[in-house]
Amino acid sequence: MKIAFISQPWNKMIPPVEAGSVAIWTYEVARRLAASHDVVVYGKASWRQQRVRHHEGIEYRYVWTGADARLLRMIGRVPWARGSRRPLFSWWLYYLGYILQVAMDLQKRCCDVVHIHNFAQFAPVVRALNPHLPIVLHSHCEWLNQLGRRPTARRLGKTNLIVGCSKYIVNKIKLRFPKLANRCRVVPNGVDVDSFANDISRRPGKRLVFVGRLSPEKGLHVLLEAFESVARQHADAHLDLIGPSTPASENMEFTVKAAKDDSCTELEVFRDVDYLQHLQGMVKPGLAGRVHFIGPVSHSELVDHLKDADVFINPSYTDAFPLTVLEAMCCSLPVVATSVGGTPEAVVDNETGILVRSGDALALAEGVNRLLDSAGMIQAMGKAARERIVRCFSWERVAELLLERYREVVEELCAQEAG
Repeated sequence: MKIAFISQPWNKMIPPVEAGSVAIWTYEVARRLAASHDVVVYGKASWRQQRVRHHEGIEYRYVWTGADARLLRMIGRVPWARGSRRPLFSWWLYYLGYILQVAMDLQKRCCDVVHIHNFAQFAPVVRALNPHLPIVLHSHCEWLNQLGRRPTARRLGKTNLIVGCSKYIVNKIKLRFPKLANRCRVVPNGVDVDSFANDISRRPGKRLVFVGRLSPEKGLHVLLEAFESVARQHADAHLDLIGPSTPASENMEFTVKAAKDDSCTELEVFRDVDYLQHLQGMVKPGLAGRVHFIGPVSHSELVDHLKDADVFINPSYTDAFPLTVLEAMCCSLPVVATSVGGTPEAVVDNETGILVRSGDALALAEGVNRLLDSAGMIQAMGKAARERIVRCFSWERVAELLLERYREVVEELCAQEAG
C-alpha cells in the first residue's frame, strides 16, 4: 500500500521530528508503516531547502508556503477580517496554495490512500484533483465540532474516513454529523515505549512537571495558584514548566475563538496579555527558586526531564487527547489532570492518576498534595500508568490500528466499484 500524509502547513517535517504533537504523530507512525509500505509525507519547505528527502524509508516532499503566508498577513490587517466571528484558519483560502501544490503532486504519486491532518477544507481540493483517491481526515482537536456546521459537513462529505484521536472527539463528530457516523473511527496518540521509560523503583521526590505550550488554554495560571498551596504544605516541592511561549492572540485564534463553551471564552482576558510575563509575575519572591520556566526542549531531551520528575500535571481547559500525558505515564509518572476532552481515556482516576475540574486551583492543589503525601501512592500509580501505556498506546499498536482502518476504506471502495 502507498500512503501519503499531508502535514499541517506550518509543520516542517524534518526528520527526526522533535516538536509539535501532530508532526511527531506523523513521524512516528510513518516510520512504523514504512517497514512494509511505501510512505510519502508532505510538509512545509524552508527557504533554499531541498524539496525531496528520503529518511528511514520515507519520502519527504516539501512545499513552499511563502505566498500563503504573505496573503494571510495581508488579510489579517483588514479590519473586517480581524473582527470576523469565524477564525481565519477555517476559511477555504487558508493555505490554499499549499494544498493545491500537494494535490497536484498527488496526481503523480499513485497513492492508495491520503491522510490529511486537521484541515477539513483541504479535502475538497484533494478530491477535485484526485477524484478516485481515498481520503482520510484526522481530527486531533475539536474544530469539526466547533466550526460552521454546513461548510464543515460539505468538506467532510469529500472524505472516505474520519479519524479522531479519542472517543471523546469521535462521539462529538458522530452526534453533530449523524449521516457521516459510519465513517468515523478512533485512532489514538501513542508513545515510543522504549525511549520513554523510567526506573519505577526509584525513591519518589517532590518535583512536579508540566509540558506543553505556555498558553492560557493550558491553565498554567491555575497551576501556579495551586502551587502556592502545595508549596506551603511541602517545603521541598519544585515545579518545572517546559514548553514554548507563543503570543496569546495566536493560540486564541485556534482555541478560544473557535470554542463555544464558557470555560474557554473566559480566557479572553488574556488575549492582549503577555502570558509568560503574567505567569512570571504570579510567582511570589519566596517561590522564585522553586518554579522553573525551562522553555522549549527537543522531544529527545524531554525524556530526561520526565525521568527527573515525580508527578506530571496537566491543568488544561481543553485537550482532545494529550500526547504529553501519555509520555509522562510511560515514564511511570502519576498524573494530576483536568477531566476535559479525551484525558479521562488515558488517565484512569485513582488508578494511574487523579482527575479534577478545570479551572479549579483548590482541587488541583488537593490532588497534588494527596500524591506528595504518599510516596507509596506515587509509585503504585506510576507503575500502573506505564503498564497502561505499554498495553494500549504504543506507536506499534497505533500503526496497526491505522492500517486496519485504511484497509476497510480501500476494500469498501473496491466493493463499490465492483458493484
